[in-house]
Amino acid sequence: MKTTTALGLSCSIILTLAAFTAKERPAPLRPLAEPSSYLAEIHGDLHVSTRGEARFGLVEAVDGTPAVFTLSLGANGSDGSVLFTRANGIRFVPGTYSIGGRDNGADEILALIMTGSATRPTGVFRGKSGYLIVTSATDNVISGRFQIEGTGFLASNPDDESRPINATGMFRATRE
Repeated sequence: MKTTTALGLSCSIILTLAAFTAKERPAPLRPLAEPSSYLAEIHGDLHVSTRGEARFGLVEAVDGTPAVFTLSLGANGSDGSVLFTRANGIRFVPGTYSIGGRDNGADEILALIMTGSATRPTGVFRGKSGYLIVTSATDNVISGRFQIEGTGFLASNPDDESRPINATGMFRATRE
């Protein structure tokens, strides 16, 4: 008897759904656009998982120096953040970019990793090597992933700037 009742209910549901024509059915909902976001794992003397907003934009110089293109991951977060800068001001397009640590004015990508919040950092590290892979780029959205090896200091011992760190992550950044 239970099988017959279940079969009967199933048939009724199928017939009811089939009775609607395509015109009578509501249009499917369009998916919401993903908000800007990033996710990163930071390892070294500290182990931090961090996530938050991801933004990019051009920082105009006021003293005659060239504008700088920035990709900011988690600037307002409480666990950590990653900042990529390109000194020549040129936007990222899909491709692989090497992280440099020279800061000699050449067209290189610089990376800064901070653990903790901007007002109470627990560590600050400069990228020495690694990569930034941009998988897609439009006027309003840049997506990709990164791997950075760097050195820096912990807030508990700022005199020792040789502490190693490794950061990996992915992002979907929107224009500021």
